[in-house]
Amino acid sequence: GSRTSCLMEAVPRAHSAIVKKLLDGGANANRVGMRARTCLLEVARDGHYAVVQALLDAGADVNLTTNKGRIALMEAATRAYGAIVEALLDSGADIDLEDMMGRTALMEAISKGHPGIIHILVEHGAVMHLILFEAQCTDELSSPTDMMR
Repeated sequence: GSRTSCLMEAVPRAHSAIVKKLLDGGANANRVGMRARTCLLEVARDGHYAVVQALLDAGADVNLTTNKGRIALMEAATRAYGAIVEALLDSGADIDLEDMMGRTALMEAISKGHPGIIHILVEHGAVMHLILFEAQCTDELSSPTDMMR
């Protein structure tokens, strides 16, 4: 309905008061917009904590994926938004979910060099053995002489 359309308009602009009013009026917190992105993913990606919290309070599904298998946690981890990462994890985000490229939120944080986010994810139980295995394989492939020994 129009409230849901208005929600999709208010979310990217980070108008938390308007978002809260729309949600209180029955707007769908799990509305999916262009490129199969949810409102939650959009604001997590843009670092708007107050709007993220409003959507979570309204029951937004933290594990709805885009058409590329990405969730809001991955977007927040990629951009080093620690408070948003914590809020999503506290709301049940799947910490070890892999996108279509096989990447997790932890892999994103590592590849972007965000030690604070890495710490948060590991403290919340992100699977490290896959990362260590991948690093070991990468090292072996990059130095073929070591494999010959």
